[in-house]
Amino acid sequence: TTAPVLHTLHLNSTKSCNLGCVFCYDNAVRGKTDELPVELVRALAQDAAALGARRVVLSGGEPLLRKDWRELAIMFDAVGMEVSLATNGTLITAATAQFLSTLERVSVSVSLDGDQVVHDKLRAQRGAHQRTVRGLRALREGGIGFDLNASIFRENLQEVPYLTKFARDFDCNVRLTLLHPNGRGENLDDITLGLEEILRLREYCHLMRKQGVRIFINLPPLLQYLDEII
Repeated sequence: TTAPVLHTLHLNSTKSCNLGCVFCYDNAVRGKTDELPVELVRALAQDAAALGARRVVLSGGEPLLRKDWRELAIMFDAVGMEVSLATNGTLITAATAQFLSTLERVSVSVSLDGDQVVHDKLRAQRGAHQRTVRGLRALREGGIGFDLNASIFRENLQEVPYLTKFARDFDCNVRLTLLHPNGRGENLDDITLGLEEILRLREYCHLMRKQGVRIFINLPPLLQYLDEII
């Protein structure tokens, strides 16, 4: 069989966000922004499915700020695509988890960059960490699995052990993404990780996985262990 023309569609459904992350790739803003009309998204879902797409990532900004985000999710679910929600987690409630449980295939990725002090600083809002953790608990209580996604640079490299413990306590995957300066963080080149720091982080993750922790670092295959690539 031939491979699909398209596998995953990444849809930044809004540019609005309730946080002010220092490294935001989309340079999202607080307040109302222009959004793709619902009917255009419906046509997009149908076109993507026709090209063989199996998954849509609903992102932003913060996708849950879009009032009709449930309607969007249902559109992609209806054409047989997995709905993958990429969110900061602060707006997730028990009702959110209940709705997600009605979708045929769903996955959730929640951003968490460290403990309360560090996370709130990087997200530019006091209480962000507390609300995100509350959202994670709502997902777990609603039977919805999730991954944690952390943007890693020198400001929060020391937070990786905290995230490791989080992975153990919540029995979830943690995915470490090396910060690439763009958007609001386009001038952060001086605090991105150097090669030695990256390799030490790779070794740490390798060791933790041997101990049963599901923690991964996004690196090119050339820098990964062969058995882990396989």
